[in-house]
Amino acid sequence: MRWLKIFIGIFTGLLVCLFLVAGAWMYWFVLRDLPSMYELKNQQITRTSTVIAADGRIIGYYPPEGMIILGEKEIPDRLKHAFISAEDSAFYRHAGLDLKRIISALIADIRATSYVQGASTITQQVVRSYLLTREKTISRKLKEIVLAMRIEQSLSKDQILNLYLNRLYLGSGAYGVGAASLRYFDKECKDLTLAEESMIAGLAPAPARYSPLNDFPAAKRRQNYVLTRMVQEGYVSETEALDAYREPLMIIGDAVAQFSDYPYVTDYVKSLIINRFGEETLLKGIRIQTSLSPRLQDAAENAVRKGVMDIEM
Repeated sequence: MRWLKIFIGIFTGLLVCLFLVAGAWMYWFVLRDLPSMYELKNQQITRTSTVIAADGRIIGYYPPEGMIILGEKEIPDRLKHAFISAEDSAFYRHAGLDLKRIISALIADIRATSYVQGASTITQQVVRSYLLTREKTISRKLKEIVLAMRIEQSLSKDQILNLYLNRLYLGSGAYGVGAASLRYFDKECKDLTLAEESMIAGLAPAPARYSPLNDFPAAKRRQNYVLTRMVQEGYVSETEALDAYREPLMIIGDAVAQFSDYPYVTDYVKSLIINRFGEETLLKGIRIQTSLSPRLQDAAENAVRKGVMDIEM
């Protein structure tokens, strides 16, 4: 019995030491110097400046660094539902981590003997976008988990979702759904159709691979996936989804990032504004009236193209 007591005492001591070492490691490498959530709680709505043609038509936007921060009420519910359905259907039910999804992803990775399925929730993606780097280390992953749970305690689900939709990169220089709406469809979020909303939501996992500007068939497959998930989650009917999939899409521009119908003109206007009034003026959401006539500008550009082609021939 004496030796048993000694063994139990030694084992208990080692266990306590192990917990102390683990606690010290956890504090030093994970909990110490965690980033502040000040930025998350103090998002400033973007005031996007616009360039107006002579006929009153908007021909360009100046989103700061390709990002437009929208308020919660400025993003349509249906667009939110599209992202939730495709990216994190349990968003409103989990507390920052989706254990069922983590286990499912782990099983899929083991079966494929490689990384094939992600398990990050929308909350975890907010942590990555705003607070941490994408460095793949154990300590960074633990920080992500701790911060995700802290965010869930500090912010409402709608606030978290809004942060996600405002910072997510969606390709072609567009950060957030506000910028993506202008970039791909020359529309504000509130004016998007279900077809356009599902197309934008489909970009989330891989904006370059699923961009309608790079690979339209791949973009349509992703759109179909988003619409199918929306039906499964009860956000739209099968008829609505089918009609949206069949709807022709008017996608503007090419694969080069731009937020303008006439990039050369709007770039020149931008330089004039900055030189005369300073760059901060563009952050105030001003309307810039120009004398440009879209009809005459189109004719001039077509004439130049024809002239170049004639010379080359």
